[in-house]
Amino acid sequence: MWVSRQAKKARPHSAPDTERSPIFQGGPTSGGGDGIVLFAWRGILQLASMRCQIYLFGLLMVGCGLSHTHDYAAGVLPTAIVSCACVIPDAGPVGPAVSDWDEPFLTDYVQLTFAESFHKAGEAYFSPDGAWIIFQAVEKPAEGQSPDEHYAMYVAKLQTQDGAITGLEEPILVSPKGSANTCGWFHPHEPGRILFGCTLVPPSGTDVPGYQREQSKYRWAFPEEMTIVQTVVPQILGKSGPIDLKPVVDMPGYCAEGSWSPDGKTILYARVLPETQDADLYVHDMASGNKTKIVAAPGYDGGPFFSPDGQFICYRSDREGNNLLQIQVSKLKMEEGVPSGIQAEFALTADRHVNWAPFFHPSGDWLVYATSRVSHRNYEVFALPLTGDLSVKKEPVRITNAMGFDGLPVFNPEGSLMMWTAQRGQDRNQEGRPSSQLWLAKTTGKVIPISASTESSAPIQSGE
Repeated sequence: MWVSRQAKKARPHSAPDTERSPIFQGGPTSGGGDGIVLFAWRGILQLASMRCQIYLFGLLMVGCGLSHTHDYAAGVLPTAIVSCACVIPDAGPVGPAVSDWDEPFLTDYVQLTFAESFHKAGEAYFSPDGAWIIFQAVEKPAEGQSPDEHYAMYVAKLQTQDGAITGLEEPILVSPKGSANTCGWFHPHEPGRILFGCTLVPPSGTDVPGYQREQSKYRWAFPEEMTIVQTVVPQILGKSGPIDLKPVVDMPGYCAEGSWSPDGKTILYARVLPETQDADLYVHDMASGNKTKIVAAPGYDGGPFFSPDGQFICYRSDREGNNLLQIQVSKLKMEEGVPSGIQAEFALTADRHVNWAPFFHPSGDWLVYATSRVSHRNYEVFALPLTGDLSVKKEPVRITNAMGFDGLPVFNPEGSLMMWTAQRGQDRNQEGRPSSQLWLAKTTGKVIPISASTESSAPIQSGE
């Protein structure tokens, strides 16, 4: 076994009483009450975790979506949508003890990866059966050596005892040595099949274009060698054999941040044209090989995911050109079951914060995302209800509450678990700084309160 340490259970907390807006009364709660039961599946809304990300130069990211059927009117979304993206900023002091984490929506924390094996790890997604995860990580270097510059891609089976997840079995490397990798994903119907962004060979250089927030030393790089590859991992099927990677989306320029549609017929991804250096969103039809640009607008658009029913997508966007990412949701235009464009686009956030890595809850009633709403030194996970008119802004609800980075949240298929990347706990890298590692927790079934947004439009202050 590889790792099996488990964090102590957090002490119970009650959800705070929050006034809710009457425009959201009714909704998905039983008895006609207002609010959304967090993480309900078959009667109990719960939390878990999924994915989508963008390749971070020296960092991490994520996003993803599941499926749920509803009748959608243009601009009205009774369920949810997802997307993703993120940067892991310089953390402050290491996180407090588990018992001090004031997180009423999460319980039974389990750390999945550790600094004793990985210099850093993040952006993980569940397999359709919830038994495996795919994630990116940088292996801990040998004594006196520097860590690799780029992320490698791994898959690992979740380790369980008495029905509870306790850690990971030994991870399996699926990417070539020296390559840069990002944004893994499982096929929804073909066991063992995965895709991820990969350069296949070491990138030609570090002076590549990318998204970077003003005055931040972190940026998301767009190496032109990055393409989307797929393979079947034989070990997931109980077999042995080599990993045979084959390009599935092979076009000039950066292609990554991909995920399959719920029916497995389409890949949604971001592409950076070499001549414009602007990231837009595309779909790749698996049957015909046809590629269609569906979101084309000035500014970075990336980290896209399909909604649970495949009719919407969510993604992060720098549409305003102010380096403050916002969460977007768009209703797809479909032709013979394949996305051909966008019918309508909605900004779920339009504030002074960096918002990224959105991910749908399997119920489709809300999404989670990472944000600098608390501080650029302490990104946290928040949730947004997605019921009613998408043009009406809702007040985000805080899900995580610990010192250090928390982001890239995803759910398991049942919505009973949330998995995310965090700099909490006592793990430090060889540089003595809080180490980004994978965490998992059960969801508690607490109600997510719904209220109208009260976000201030005041400019962000230096150092926030």
